[in-house]
Amino acid sequence: MNKRIRKKKATQRYKYGIEMLSVYCELPKGVVTDEVGEDLKHLSVDLNEWENDLDVYLDCKAIDLMRKYKTGWFYREVIMKEVSE
Repeated sequence: MNKRIRKKKATQRYKYGIEMLSVYCELPKGVVTDEVGEDLKHLSVDLNEWENDLDVYLDCKAIDLMRKYKTGWFYREVIMKEVSE
């Protein structure tokens, strides 16, 4: 695979990750980029089969972000139920 195609795929992975986390965590893209942008850039360059490996990373980061910013389904369903019990 030539360099141009590798760079294009890495950019697609990065944009997919930022978009997915932004929607899933109900956070602005700027916040997501600040939190995981650098890690995601390095990870998206290194992955070959990006969907499987990247989704696992994004799931872990999504839960961390939802806990930190108190947004998304995880905060509403899990944390608020623990507090009310």
